Amino acid sequence: MNQVLIHQILISCSFVLGFSGQALAGSHETTRVHAGYEKGFFVQDEDGDFRLGIGTRVQSRFTYKGVGGIDAGGADESQFSIPRARLIITGHAFDPNLTFKFQTDYGKGFLSLKDFFVNYALSSGVQLRVGQWKRPFSRQQINSSGKLALVDRSITNNQFRAERDIGIGFHNNYEKSPVFEWAVGIFNGVSVKPSVSGSVSTDPGTGEGSITTGRLSNVPDQLSPLVVARVGYNYGGIKGYSEGDFQGGGFRFSVGASVMADLQLFDDSSSGTYAQLDYVVKVYGFSTTGGVYVSTLQDGEGLADQSLSKTGFHIQAGYLIGKRYQPVLRFAKIMPEAGEDTQEIAAGLSMYFFKHNVKWQTDFALLQTGEADADQVVRSQLQFYF
Repeated sequence: MNQVLIHQILISCSFVLGFSGQALAGSHETTRVHAGYEKGFFVQDEDGDFRLGIGTRVQSRFTYKGVGGIDAGGADESQFSIPRARLIITGHAFDPNLTFKFQTDYGKGFLSLKDFFVNYALSSGVQLRVGQWKRPFSRQQINSSGKLALVDRSITNNQFRAERDIGIGFHNNYEKSPVFEWAVGIFNGVSVKPSVSGSVSTDPGTGEGSITTGRLSNVPDQLSPLVVARVGYNYGGIKGYSEGDFQGGGFRFSVGASVMADLQLFDDSSSGTYAQLDYVVKVYGFSTTGGVYVSTLQDGEGLADQSLSKTGFHIQAGYLIGKRYQPVLRFAKIMPEAGEDTQEIAAGLSMYFFKHNVKWQTDFALLQTGEADADQVVRSQLQFYF
C-alpha cells in the first residue's frame, strides 16, 4: 500500500510539473523562473502568466472512544490514524484570471480526489468555476479542515449534505470573505466520496471478498440536479472561513445563509430541501461561530410536497491567549422528526506553534443519542501544513 501511495504521489507531481514546464516552454523561448514560498512553495515565470504552487497537509491523530459510558462494559476503541494527508496544487495558466486547484488525499489508507476545478474571473465581481469542490453550503464545511479550532467539525456537518460535488457555479470569490459574498451552482447531487456499487463474492476458505461486477458510483447515470445558493455579509475585514482570531483587533463579524434544492427530476418521489444560517464573530482574541440547519423530504407527488425531516444546530466559542493557546467549547444537537436526538458536548485546547500551519490539538467530547449513556471520545492531533 505504501508503495502504491508513493507511486501515485509521484505521478500527480510529475503530471502537473510536466504540464507547467511544457506551458512555459511553449510560451517563451527563454524565460526567468521565480521561486519562493507564499502559503506554499511556488514557481512562476517572469511575466506572471504561469504560476504553480505546491503545498501539503498531514494530520496525525490518536483517538480513544469509550462506548456507552465508562462502566457500561462496551467495546472501547483506540487507535492512531492519519485522517488527512493532502497534496495541494494551485496556480494559474496562460492568464492570471484563469486559476486551478488540484487536491488529493492519501489519508485513511486510500487515495481520493478532493478538489479539481478551473476558475475564471469574468470580471472583478463575477467568477465562473467548473469541476469538483465543496458545495457553497454551510460555513463549517466551506471552512478548511486545517483551520478548525477543535480537532474536527461538529456532528451537524455530515447530517445536512454539506459535501463536495461535481458541477458548475458562479460566485464573487466568496471564500475570501468580500463585504458581500454570494455563490450559486448546480451539481450532480451525489457525494464524491469513493464508493463502489456491484455484487461481491466471498471465498469460503479465506473469508476474503472481491467485487465481481460493479463500477464507481460517485457519478450518477442521470443528472439529478442539486441547486445550491449562498449569500453573506462580512464586516470589519474579518476572515470568515478560519476559526480563531489570529488577526486580533476590534469587533468583526460575518453572517451567511445557504439553501439547497434536490430536484430529483428523474425520480419524482425523493426530492428534498436544505437550509441553514451561520455566523462568526471575532474580537480581541475571542471568537465564536455557529449555525442552525433544517431539511425537508418530499412526502407527496409534487416537488412542493415537503415535510420537515430534521433540524440541528451547533455553537462554539474560544479565546486565543498570546496567539499560542486556545481553549474551546462546543455544543451541537441534531433533532430528527423520526428517531432520537443526538447531542455533542466538547471541550478542547489548541496549541499553535505557527498558527494553523503547525498546531497540536486535544479535545474531549460526550456523544449521546436519546436516553442512552453517552460515549466518551478523546482525540489528540498534530497538524503540519505548508
